[in-house]
Amino acid sequence: MIDTTEARPVRWIQSAGRAPVLDVVIPVYNEETDLEPCVRRLHAHLCEHVPYSFRITIADNASVDGTLDVARSLAIDLAGLEVLHLEAKGRGRALRAA
Repeated sequence: MIDTTEARPVRWIQSAGRAPVLDVVIPVYNEETDLEPCVRRLHAHLCEHVPYSFRITIADNASVDGTLDVARSLAIDLAGLEVLHLEAKGRGRALRAA
């Protein structure tokens, strides 16, 4: 059973004449090999199919491989991509921090 007592309604918050922004947070831990192709595919899809601006945040959960380096490299190459590094693991922690 899923507890929905804490669930909040999802709605776009739009400021005076500004278009909505889609925020995509990707929590990762030791995804050095898979991260780049997945993020590039997501970025291309959003560019092609989403009619408003977006931001992708890669939240690195204290990875011990080269995940953080790959994420930083992607942030240089792809517009609208940010990297957040956490010192402690935790998917929920990453989502809250982003």
